[in-house]
Amino acid sequence: MDDYRQNGVAGPYYPERAARMGLQGGAALECLLLANGALTKCRVLVEKPPGSGFGDASLKMAESRWMTAKPTIAEGHPLAEETVDVLVPFVFRKP
Repeated sequence: MDDYRQNGVAGPYYPERAARMGLQGGAALECLLLANGALTKCRVLVEKPPGSGFGDASLKMAESRWMTAKPTIAEGHPLAEETVDVLVPFVFRKP
């Protein structure tokens, strides 16, 4: 499972209500990863805490290509498409 923690905060996609409430959490997505790194046809597998908006925000991040992934390389070429699970954490960056 890819983990987008190394990218830092979720940029403009942190749900406003969750941010105001000080909520942290995340979502797990299942996506189709294309050879160019795009994540498409994503669906939310889990959102914690439920109803936080982190699932919808994660979908927007994938759809807008704010986050991408590296495809598997086979015989020197990226796979045309593969199904991947992606963990998207939503945490506040420490000052």
